[in-house]
Amino acid sequence: MTPNVVAAAAPEEINALHERYEHVEKICAQLWQIILDFQRHVEEMACITINLAFETVNRIVAQHEFYKNYYELYSEGIKKFDRDREITDVCLFGEERGKSIRYGALCSRPSGLRSYGEFCIVLDGAALQEYASLFEENPFIFLKKHPYLPKQEPCIPPGYRATWQNRGKLAVAKLGERITESTQPCDFPDILTHSASDKMEDDFIEVHISKQIIRDDIVEVRAPKKLTFGKVDPQRQAKLAKKDVLRVSKMISKLGKKWTTY
Repeated sequence: MTPNVVAAAAPEEINALHERYEHVEKICAQLWQIILDFQRHVEEMACITINLAFETVNRIVAQHEFYKNYYELYSEGIKKFDRDREITDVCLFGEERGKSIRYGALCSRPSGLRSYGEFCIVLDGAALQEYASLFEENPFIFLKKHPYLPKQEPCIPPGYRATWQNRGKLAVAKLGERITESTQPCDFPDILTHSASDKMEDDFIEVHISKQIIRDDIVEVRAPKKLTFGKVDPQRQAKLAKKDVLRVSKMISKLGKKWTTY
């Protein structure tokens, strides 16, 4: 297991998460069956998603590159220095651990988090369970909600992380109180993951993957039915882009993976 999974599997983390879970069970006793249905939905239907621009999907699939995180892009001069990103990673993982992390979302919505990109790659959580841990929400949002936490390594209180096996419990601990008598199974995907046009307004359980993501890790690519293109010579761009998308979709199919539209 990687350090992030070891941390999520620590007894103090599991015990604190269980206490939060039991608290929801206690105060929502009359709704507990619906909440258990929600937990089962998360455990059976939710997967790890990463939303990307098509250019990035193309590089991963067609050019067989790995998915690069902030630190790798910064070292190549592509990303600018992000002080908030680095402080947040220190709070979560310590000085070095965050540098190997790729970020995804626990999601059962077909489109994933579109504010991060229109194309959604889906990863097999069970296959990555020794590399992937889960966190309550976007860490930037979490630290804003807990401004008293010292900005030093690591400072997150226990009970907000989970192993892949405990993803359902984390979802209940965080979201169980949002369930009402009128909640239907069709509401579960939007309760688990709220996607807005602004990343800072998205609400989701974040997945931390301490592993390079390559095309072999992808089980499905989800593409929008209506693609958007640039404003410069849009007809030519649309023609080229559609050709590239078709080529990548065929490659995905040849690899025995799913290509779906939403």
